[in-house]
Amino acid sequence: MAFHKKWRCQHSTKNKITGQTATNCPAFVDIKVKNITRDTRKRDPFLKRATPLRATMKVRDDHNHALDSADGLRLLRTTADTRALFHSYFLMALHQHKL
Repeated sequence: MAFHKKWRCQHSTKNKITGQTATNCPAFVDIKVKNITRDTRKRDPFLKRATPLRATMKVRDDHNHALDSADGLRLLRTTADTRALFHSYFLMALHQHKL
């Protein structure tokens, strides 16, 4: 295997403590890239083809929570840059109502 990575939804409970955002979401993306050797060509039907298919990708996109509602969007993780930009608004006094 040259590369294998599985990404899960941030609301899954895999390797996490239970909390507010844990909904046991089954959504994931699984990517595998295989090495092409003599032995793998013998065993794998996808590598036996004239143009071997080295990568497999599995996508399960059935989230058990809302993705586009305000409740779902407020649980998204923010980056440090976004938090710094938001705090700079308060330093510039943009949170005050000016008449």
